Amino acid sequence: MPQPSHTAPPERRSLRLNDVAHLGAATLQPLLQDSFRNLVTAAIADATGHLPRSSRKLLHGPHFRDDLVDALRWAEGEIQVASERMTWTGDPRAERTLRQLQQIRTALAQARVEEADRRRTEHHASTGHQVDTDSAATARLWLRSAFPDRFEQLLAQEYAAAQLEPPPNGPLRPTCSTPSSGVRARACSSPP
Repeated sequence: MPQPSHTAPPERRSLRLNDVAHLGAATLQPLLQDSFRNLVTAAIADATGHLPRSSRKLLHGPHFRDDLVDALRWAEGEIQVASERMTWTGDPRAERTLRQLQQIRTALAQARVEEADRRRTEHHASTGHQVDTDSAATARLWLRSAFPDRFEQLLAQEYAAAQLEPPPNGPLRPTCSTPSSGVRARACSSPP
């Protein structure tokens, strides 16, 4: 009876800290994409200072930046448990592991700060936060949106008081719809 032909999956080898210290960014990138465990190992190597500069740039670059905090959290939990176990059993490696844990916590705090800054910057650059600084113009826009009939009446009175002809297509109106919050989007503009 013929045997079914199965291709054996490629052997997945987890990286060790010593391996990461000798790998360049080009070699490391596919390994980090392949396994989260490898990313955790690289994050530990980075936190403890054993990562080459090119690999550090890769790890802190835009491709892995979001996953770095997760990897450091994972590493913190694993090293925390390992250090407690080593301390409990009197393992001589406990002191070195506690030092690694402190380095990982420091790197995690820094990564959290960078992540929060990036999110804050993206949030403030979003469309909803691009606000005009002229409070009088903003108030007029809100009032024009909230009370369009009263706005047209006041505008007609101002034209009459200045003895000017209103534009042929009527009073000025916003050229886009107003969001439900009553605040006009920055992209809206009035015709000249």
